Amino acid sequence: MLYRKSELKKHKYFLKSIHGLWILPIVIINLIVPLFDFFIYKLNNNDMVIDIEKIIFFFFPMFSVWTGVFVAEIFFSEKTKDVFFFYGNKKRFETTIVYFLCFLINALAVILLHFYCIDDFIGFLFKILSVAVFYYGLSMLVMFFSKSAPITIMVLLLYDLINTFVSSTKVFLLYENFEILTLKMFLTNYFPLIFVAVILIVIVFKGNICKIKKSTIGTHPAY
Repeated sequence: MLYRKSELKKHKYFLKSIHGLWILPIVIINLIVPLFDFFIYKLNNNDMVIDIEKIIFFFFPMFSVWTGVFVAEIFFSEKTKDVFFFYGNKKRFETTIVYFLCFLINALAVILLHFYCIDDFIGFLFKILSVAVFYYGLSMLVMFFSKSAPITIMVLLLYDLINTFVSSTKVFLLYENFEILTLKMFLTNYFPLIFVAVILIVIVFKGNICKIKKSTIGTHPAY
């Protein structure tokens, strides 16, 4: 019970530290996107399904990682990292992944409301899940090197825009595809996103561990 209270207190502190930025994904995912999609559905044009999927592709992966990015800045920023020097990489990973998973689950729950208008509903869920996991890995890598949440968000937004305007899975790491998901398509286009994400996560957190170990060894006096 005490552990749960301390965890809640910790997360309350992190959310307070990012000054309400965590509210934006909730507004976008739970209010704005469903309203847009509802109006598109009511118009009932020929490209209705593709338009709805495009909106979800653009907003959901980005805002699934949004809060985690700003919380991660607390750990990696030159201004605040010394305050959390006792936060090892395992703890940093656990903290950022919690925010990612919470907002991802919320996003997937909202997608469930679209079952009536998305033809390949289960396939689309797998697409979004794969892309969101990649966004998490990419965001942590950019944060690790840039130490800046705004720079990380800008890189993610640029990547998001590239995928929006170049709707193709023929180029590696481009993911927007509106065809029915087949096993071959998943293994060729979406599973690699998950695989690369895992590699990026290992680079960030395992690599950082090695860095800390080297700096610790370097502080020992020579005998």
